[in-house]
Amino acid sequence: MDRFSDRIAVITGAASGFGLAFAQHAASLGMRLVLADVEAVALERAAAQLAASGASVLAVQTDVSDAEQVAQLADRAFSEFGAVHLLFNNAGVAPVGLVWEHSAADWQWVLGVNVMGVANGLRSFVPRMLGQNDDSHIVNTASVAGFISPTTMGLYSASKHAVVTLSETLHHDLHAVGSSIGVTVLCPAFVPTGIAQSERNRPAALAENPTQTEATLRARASMERAVSSGRLSATDVAAMTFEAVAERRFYLFTHPAILPSVNGRHAAIASGLDPDDPFARKPALAPVAASEVPKVRLETGSWNQLREASQPVRFQVFVHEQGIDPALELDSVDEACLHCVAWSEGVVVGTGRLLPDGHIGRMAVLAAFRRSGVGGQILERLVEEARTRGHPQVELSAQAYVEPFYRRHGFTREGPVYLEAGIDHVRMWRKL
Repeated sequence: MDRFSDRIAVITGAASGFGLAFAQHAASLGMRLVLADVEAVALERAAAQLAASGASVLAVQTDVSDAEQVAQLADRAFSEFGAVHLLFNNAGVAPVGLVWEHSAADWQWVLGVNVMGVANGLRSFVPRMLGQNDDSHIVNTASVAGFISPTTMGLYSASKHAVVTLSETLHHDLHAVGSSIGVTVLCPAFVPTGIAQSERNRPAALAENPTQTEATLRARASMERAVSSGRLSATDVAAMTFEAVAERRFYLFTHPAILPSVNGRHAAIASGLDPDDPFARKPALAPVAASEVPKVRLETGSWNQLREASQPVRFQVFVHEQGIDPALELDSVDEACLHCVAWSEGVVVGTGRLLPDGHIGRMAVLAAFRRSGVGGQILERLVEEARTRGHPQVELSAQAYVEPFYRRHGFTREGPVYLEAGIDHVRMWRKL
């Protein structure tokens, strides 16, 4: 499929993350859009933004685990536009934890969204797409977790292994009936999206057990930090995905560096060995035990005193990793702030600042230290400094995917998620 203008794309999980990036890229190519997401407010916001840019958009709130709702989504798409040329079965959730600690509700929720969401999409759309006799394509969002088996990711990996084999079989089945519909299985590694905050969309009927073990809490923290440290953005992945569609490429690994882990698993299978542990190859990705939190030295001071130490860390995180304009990263407010930097073995590994009005900002920690509690130590020092200065509370704005980190430190969200510089943000506060 190499022609996109004026054709129709259906995208599930379209209100944020990969789904929103797919929609934005499709709109830039002149495609007409059908957006589906379980989050009504976020979906409405995404649809309004895309429509304001000139795109033709139909938004349909949809729980992809519900076969009837997906069938209704297909009815709306074909009724409104008469055809569907590009289908993204993208919606997904990602809980983590030791495999025996997942509840029956966990399994029902994850397999319902990640596996049945894809199956429902195929059941509802493929028969009509076959009848179009037109160049079309299907993208199923899996993960590198569909090819490896990392510790504490058993439930998520099981669902993504299923998506991979569904996609491979779909490819074969389409060929068996002589169809030219293309298939791509998207297999990203860690990318900064809201996937680590999947719990926000868990149905009340499948609410998890409020008692969380230390292993699960540690795994969640590890997941959040791994996602936030990803160097590719959702926008990057969207561009790569459309290239794969145009080239009719089946497997899309957005992070080739993960392939040695995939090959290691296959080699172990072929050799009859014990399963290969991908974290053994990349120990920085493994969940960190509390005893492994490094001791750091915290230093507070003015911008004049700490700029030389703080600025390189901020540029590494915000400019080089997240692609923020350097002109936006530095501002005149710095000179009025109290700054805090964390030193580990003579190297600055993290930084943050406290504004005169009690706002905390510019929290940045180098990737190698994001699973070690350094950010929490900086945050607590800034909170204590705010208390010393007589502030009744502290406030901050943060990218939405790190909301759980601040919640663990006593912060509460104020208001809905909002978009800033194309990224979901939240406002949070903590009473002192």
